Amino acid sequence: MANTDGARKIAFNLYPTEEIGDKLASDLLDETRLKERGRTMRAFLLTGAALAAIDRRIPNLIAELATKDITIRDIQRIISSVIPDAFSPDDTMVETILNRLGQSATAEQSKSSKSEPTKSEEDINVIKTRSNSNSMFPDDD
Repeated sequence: MANTDGARKIAFNLYPTEEIGDKLASDLLDETRLKERGRTMRAFLLTGAALAAIDRRIPNLIAELATKDITIRDIQRIISSVIPDAFSPDDTMVETILNRLGQSATAEQSKSSKSEPTKSEEDINVIKTRSNSNSMFPDDD
């Protein structure tokens, strides 16, 4: 019988008595409500697929080295062993953060490249206004 909705059923076995990573996954599934287990297993699989799309070695390494005490730092180290610059700051990310803080990357760069502080837009407007008024009404000293 053909599946008409395009869904694909996937089945595989975990070996919690033989593999530490399998025990971790099995324990996490046991802690999940029965109604949510299918969704959780799908999330586990899709997470591995997303990592495999970056580099096929990453999910296998994480699966082999996973224990109940694994930390995000451990996962970062595993990924960095495959992709050395994976966690170096990204210029786009830094610019996005600065924009969210109300600053531009160019203003931040000018701060670091010059010793004098940058002027706010209001300060610049005040300076322009004074300059304009001085040109219109020069001092006759």
